Formats: sequence, C-alpha cells, structure tokens
Amino acid sequence: MRTGAAVERILVKDGEAQGVVLAGGEEIQARVVISTAHPKITFLRQLDRRELPPEFVADIERWKTRSGTVKVNLAIDRLPEFTSKPGFDPEVHGGTIVLAQSLDDIEGAFQDAVAGRAALKPFADICIPSVFDKTLAPEGKHVMSMFTQWVPCTWSTEPHREELEAYADRVIARVEELAPGFKSSILHRQVIGPCEMEREYGLIGGNIFHGELSIGQLFHMRPAPGWADFRTPVRHLYHASSATHGGGGVTGIPALQVVQHPTARSEHLPVVEHRPNKRRMSDKRGFCRLASCRWPKLDPMAVDHTSARSAPSIMAFWTAPHDAIAAQASMNGRCTKEVHRARRGSPSSLFAFRRRWRTSATTPRGGCNGGGVRPLEAPQQRRRV
Repeated sequence: MRTGAAVERILVKDGEAQGVVLAGGEEIQARVVISTAHPKITFLRQLDRRELPPEFVADIERWKTRSGTVKVNLAIDRLPEFTSKPGFDPEVHGGTIVLAQSLDDIEGAFQDAVAGRAALKPFADICIPSVFDKTLAPEGKHVMSMFTQWVPCTWSTEPHREELEAYADRVIARVEELAPGFKSSILHRQVIGPCEMEREYGLIGGNIFHGELSIGQLFHMRPAPGWADFRTPVRHLYHASSATHGGGGVTGIPALQVVQHPTARSEHLPVVEHRPNKRRMSDKRGFCRLASCRWPKLDPMAVDHTSARSAPSIMAFWTAPHDAIAAQASMNGRCTKEVHRARRGSPSSLFAFRRRWRTSATTPRGGCNGGGVRPLEAPQQRRRV
C-alpha cells in the first residue's frame, strides 16, 4: 500500500495492461490493474487513446461530469441545539439533517445556479459523524460535514474563492436561524468548491460521482455502453470507480466486485452461473455479484462476434420483486437489451440486463423500431441467464 504515489500512465503492451508508471518515473509491473480514478483520467490521460477503440474514446469524451456542489467542513465546540428539538437527540444529531425549508427554496437554489450565480438560499445535507465516532474530535468537540448545493457548474474552471466564502456564510446563516448560537460554536471551517474538487481530488467538473447520475448515464450506460461490467477494452485492466454501476456514494462496491475474484488468472472476470434453483448471486453481506459472462451459444441474429465490444455481458442490481417478464428494445440499430425479472423467495429480487450486440435489418441505424420495443418473447423462447 502506497500513498502519495501519483500514477502518470498505465503500461500497455499488445493490448494488455502490464502495470503503471508513477509520476517520478518508477515502473511497477502487475498482472492486473484496477483503476478507481475518474474515467476521463483513466482512459483519456493515463492511457494512450490509440490503445482504445475509437467509439469507446468517443463515449468517454462525451461523458457528462458537471457539478454545482460545495463541501463545507466545520469544527465546532458544541452540538447545535435546534429550536424545534431542544437538547441532544441521537436521531437528530446522529442522523442526516436536511437544510431545505420548502420545495420552492430548493428550486430557487437550483435556478440561481442555472442563471450563473451561487444559490442565495443554499440546500444542504448535514451530518455530525463525531456523535458516534469519538475519535474524530477532542472530547466535547465535534466535526460537521455539509454537502451543499448549488453553484454554477462553470466554477470548476476557476477557484471563485471570495464567492465561495460568501456562499458558505449564507449556509451557516441558515443553520443559525434554526439553531441560535451555532455560528459562535464554529472553531474552524473548510470550503471546497468544484475547482478544488477537480484539482486536488481528481473529481472532474467537481462531480463526486465521477459522472452525472442522469438517465443516460445509469446502469448499462455506466461508463459506456457494453462496458458496464468493470472490464475495459484493455485486457487485464478493470475500471471500478464511482462512474461504474454501483458507484456513487461511498460504498466501495464496484472495487469489491473486482478484487474479490481472482482476476489475475483470466482475461475476464469469472463466470457467475445463474441456475433456476440458485438464482441469487450475492455473498453473506448481501452484496450483489456482477460478472462478465461468456455465452457458448448465441442465436443466429447475433452476427457480430469479432470484437470485445460484441461480447455479451451481464449487469445486476437489487430491485423490488416482480413476476418474470422479458422485453427487448433496440438501441442505435445494433444493440438489444434483454431485461429479466424473476420473483424470488427473498424480499429482494435480482434485476439483470443482458446486452447483446447485433445487426438488425428491421431497425434503422440510430433509430428504434416502432418506438424501440419489440414484442415479448414467449416463455419457452426465453434464454435463462
């Protein structure tokens, strides 16, 4: 384990990752490389673009990673006492405190940022972790984390230090209205804007999720179509950042899914078999296992098997139980996704996308056939996954 060892580039030979080169020039050889950095850093800075398929590079270049969040960290000499709930209450001080007095305030804060200015009435998610972890602060003192919104996404290019300090003053003033004396309890504060998030923490655009959680960047689209199972176009190189499925927040799940498998022995992650009597793919802690799957037989329509991008993959996540259904939708004239939902005996069920690249003679390239939805398959025609 090394800290403060910046990676300059990833070593690739004959399409395989061989290790990394540190900023100081030192080379470290490795059979498997797992990157948890932002995809624009991993694929556009640390790799030579010539090692990647042009369509994959284009997907990463188009990856949206804007943000208008500001992190405010405080050291306080006492807990805030809210007029609506006097005294200490672990359900208040130990939980998440949402600073949003109305939906109009939230909408107004967002529209302020859209108009190019920092929110006049910022929204904030507040937590005080030292309530339960006494090692974070001296006896009687506390630390407070404030995740606040919004400032213009263009602030990622310049520090805007004076505006950020004024913005933080407004956040604190809002808390002061609800907990008189809060401002005087502050011993120290740290204000981290989008620019510092990018330059100091590698969060491009200041986006803590390594990419926007918009509908076009979720599930099988994260970080690029066909590469949602942690594989990359470079063999033995895996991507497990917050820009992959399961990322976002501080879960560590993407990296867990990669490192708990002996990936060094194989080009791809091990196959997870999905049998009717053993449908649940989770370990004892309830984490859902995601893996790359090779299909020994494909139907005649699957005509493109020449590239790694055409290899079928599986992406799984937990959802509410549903009766078994299957649907197909065409995308870009080449890709269809089969959605399988099966009722489980447990409270949760596994929801899986299986992606199959194919050439469709009935669907125009770049469009969808009849709105993009094809008739449901008959039960006897469904392929079990």
